[in-house]
Amino acid sequence: MINKVYSDKIIKYAANIPLQNRLENPNSTVSKRSIFCGSHIEIDVTAKDQVIVEFGQTIKACALGSTVATIVSSNVIGATFDEIKLAHQQMLAMLKQGGKHPTGKFSELMLL
Repeated sequence: MINKVYSDKIIKYAANIPLQNRLENPNSTVSKRSIFCGSHIEIDVTAKDQVIVEFGQTIKACALGSTVATIVSSNVIGATFDEIKLAHQQMLAMLKQGGKHPTGKFSELMLL
């Protein structure tokens, strides 16, 4: 049944989430829960000069949430704040307005 709902690529991403350890001394920590599916994510970030240098997370998510976690965590180290803000804006436009998918480091988010 799950194979009919999710593509093979989404299932592969969802099963291989990197950086699943919390950071000891992050600059920032964020916790979010989806009201739609109950997915929960906690993220720790350390940045220097507006560039992500460390990233850690704990994920309890559906396949789509896990796929996002995989794509983001696979590309976030070395990403600038501006790159992350742009990807966020592009995701919102894609999901809410039928806009184009994110570009650059986070272009694989087009799977959603």
